[in-house]
Amino acid sequence: MMWGEDPNISKLIKAIAQRKLLIGNNNDWKEPRIRALHRCINALTDIGQIEQAQIIANLLLERSELSLPLRSEIERFLENLPPAWHLEIDRYILRKQPFQLSYQDAAERVFNFTVRYAKVTPHEKKDIVASNARAKY
Repeated sequence: MMWGEDPNISKLIKAIAQRKLLIGNNNDWKEPRIRALHRCINALTDIGQIEQAQIIANLLLERSELSLPLRSEIERFLENLPPAWHLEIDRYILRKQPFQLSYQDAAERVFNFTVRYAKVTPHEKKDIVASNARAKY
């Protein structure tokens, strides 16, 4: 609660008294729930749904029950998100929409592909594999 740009304790107490602001525990999640949500982050990442994994990661970071190692792991995940182009491709794949992809090889030749169908296939490095891509030269 603020008075201009400054915090105001009177407004805070008044809001609590009027039940406009409720104070509650933020430490009531049990270990199995936290473990399940952590596994969801990994599973969503494996199938290319990074945005959903990011939402769950942020939700977990709001909790006070996280162990320090788990908190650090989730923070590292959020710091190392895939680049924007990767997320855009994930959105096209998720919506089952075709998209165009350009690739430049080591000899600096540019190949243009129209991807009509793509499927995320988990690999050790969690790469995306696009299937049935047709090259247009």
